[in-house]
Amino acid sequence: MEKKQIINLTVFILFCTMIMSFAYLFGVDFLGKQEKPWHMQNDIQADSLSALYRVQYKIMGPKKVTAQIKDVEKRLVVLVDSWGVPFDENVLNSELTAFRDVPHTQALHYRHSNRTKHAEQVELRKDSSSAIYLFGGDSLEYGRREYVPELGYQEMAFCNNCSDSVMIINIDSLLVDGNFTTIAWTSQDSRYGDEIKLKKILDNMASLAEKHPNVQIVIIGAHRPILGSPERRREFYAHWVPVVVLN
Repeated sequence: MEKKQIINLTVFILFCTMIMSFAYLFGVDFLGKQEKPWHMQNDIQADSLSALYRVQYKIMGPKKVTAQIKDVEKRLVVLVDSWGVPFDENVLNSELTAFRDVPHTQALHYRHSNRTKHAEQVELRKDSSSAIYLFGGDSLEYGRREYVPELGYQEMAFCNNCSDSVMIINIDSLLVDGNFTTIAWTSQDSRYGDEIKLKKILDNMASLAEKHPNVQIVIIGAHRPILGSPERRREFYAHWVPVVVLN
């Protein structure tokens, strides 16, 4: 063996000896399985609802929500982007205070996939002959122009760059006109997990329900916040979303 190789091997052995000695003295397990950084770890019990949630809320499976509740003559179905079920029960309870003055029931619904497109394909599939789909954005976003007609809608209205508040005004007009038995709408202001914007949507829905007591309003979370920060995302169960049925 050449002298240079002997020196390299000796240095390597000394380095390994120092590392193992350090590990022994300070209790560091370099050879064991190391814990991943928090943002790379799998969700732990991310779908195991707390006992309090299971007592306070009706639990609904992944089947379409409106297929699990009583049918009505007139219905508005609202899919709220990035509204999930937080680990902290007090957070959801605070959000639902928006409906304290409106007759309502509340539930938790299992969502297979954390994508708005998936939620639309499950929840907004047309179930009446007179229905319209609304979205306050571009029809090309996520390919809605192609897949929304596949859900059964001949009537679609896209309002490019329209806020949720503007869309609610449009929905109010449609409810007054009474030309549709079902209105389906995907909100978007809360898509980045903004709690203030989310509460504004819920407050506006409560006001709309008070104005139209003859209309059943079904509000469903699309998925937990996935476009915000990783820290924000990990405050929620992986696949559970809230459901509120008004009137």
